[in-house]
Amino acid sequence: MFQVGNTPEGYVVSCYHDANWHPLRNFGERQGDAFAFRDWDCPHLDDAHIRMLEKAYSKDKRYIRHSSTKFTIEKGDQQ
Repeated sequence: MFQVGNTPEGYVVSCYHDANWHPLRNFGERQGDAFAFRDWDCPHLDDAHIRMLEKAYSKDKRYIRHSSTKFTIEKGDQQ
């Protein structure tokens, strides 16, 4: 199960498992990118990839979705 949350940091896509919501990616003000990631990309992720995204999550990294396999970090954000 995946959701898009509108947080003060931006639109964050999260995954529900282990009885908790876990953030995967922050898309900043890019609501459409967040919805596309949730609806088109997340259903194809395996458990290992989901866990990797959870561990790598940073609220300060805001992603731009170019395609299901290409993402870049917004310039000016901390890495």
